[in-house]
Amino acid sequence: TPMKYFAHMRTKHAAMLLKTTDMSITQIAAAIGFSDIYYFIKYFERYMGISPKGYREVMNRPADLRRQ
Repeated sequence: TPMKYFAHMRTKHAAMLLKTTDMSITQIAAAIGFSDIYYFIKYFERYMGISPKGYREVMNRPADLRRQ
Protein backbone atom coordinates (compact mmCIF):
# COMPACT_ATOMS: atom_id res chain seq x y z
CA THR A 1 0.00 0.00 0.00
CA PRO A 2 1.13 3.60 -0.34
CA MET A 3 1.34 3.95 3.46
CA LYS A 4 3.65 0.93 3.74
CA TYR A 5 5.81 2.25 0.94
CA PHE A 6 6.07 5.65 2.61
CA ALA A 7 6.94 4.02 5.96
CA HIS A 8 9.61 1.94 4.23
CA MET A 9 11.15 4.99 2.56
CA ARG A 10 11.21 7.00 5.80
CA THR A 11 12.84 4.14 7.65
CA LYS A 12 15.38 3.58 4.87
CA HIS A 13 16.30 7.29 4.94
CA ALA A 14 16.65 7.22 8.74
CA ALA A 15 18.90 4.15 8.49
CA MET A 16 21.08 5.90 5.92
CA LEU A 17 21.41 8.95 8.19
CA LEU A 18 22.28 6.74 11.16
CA LYS A 19 24.96 5.02 9.13
CA THR A 20 26.51 8.02 7.40
CA THR A 21 26.16 10.99 9.76
CA ASP A 22 26.82 11.94 13.35
CA MET A 23 23.36 13.49 13.67
CA SER A 24 21.63 12.70 16.95
CA ILE A 25 18.66 10.36 16.90
CA THR A 26 16.48 13.35 17.80
CA GLN A 27 17.79 15.28 14.79
CA ILE A 28 17.22 12.30 12.49
CA ALA A 29 13.68 11.85 13.81
CA ALA A 30 12.95 15.52 13.07
CA ALA A 31 14.59 15.28 9.62
CA ILE A 32 12.21 12.52 8.54
CA GLY A 33 9.14 14.17 10.06
CA PHE A 34 8.79 12.95 13.65
CA SER A 35 8.36 15.41 16.49
CA ASP A 36 8.15 12.66 19.12
CA ILE A 37 11.49 10.85 19.59
CA TYR A 38 9.87 7.96 21.44
CA TYR A 39 7.42 7.32 18.62
CA PHE A 40 10.27 7.43 16.11
CA ILE A 41 12.23 4.82 18.10
CA LYS A 42 9.21 2.48 18.22
CA TYR A 43 8.53 3.10 14.53
CA PHE A 44 12.14 2.34 13.57
CA GLU A 45 12.24 -0.80 15.73
CA ARG A 46 9.00 -2.06 14.16
CA TYR A 47 10.37 -1.81 10.63
CA MET A 48 14.04 -2.62 11.22
CA GLY A 49 13.86 -5.04 14.15
CA ILE A 50 16.48 -3.06 16.08
CA SER A 51 16.58 0.31 17.84
CA PRO A 52 18.16 3.29 16.07
CA LYS A 53 20.99 3.31 18.61
CA GLY A 54 21.57 -0.41 18.16
CA TYR A 55 21.52 -0.02 14.38
CA ARG A 56 24.12 2.73 14.52
CA GLU A 57 26.34 0.66 16.82
CA VAL A 58 26.14 -2.39 14.54
CA MET A 59 26.79 -0.37 11.40
CA ASN A 60 29.82 1.34 12.95
CA ARG A 61 31.49 -2.01 13.68
CA PRO A 62 34.05 -3.33 11.22
CA ALA A 63 32.30 -5.43 8.54
CA ASP A 64 33.81 -8.72 9.76
CA LEU A 65 32.32 -8.21 13.25
CA ARG A 66 28.77 -7.33 12.09
CA ARG A 67 27.82 -10.98 11.61
CA GLN A 68 28.41 -11.84 15.28
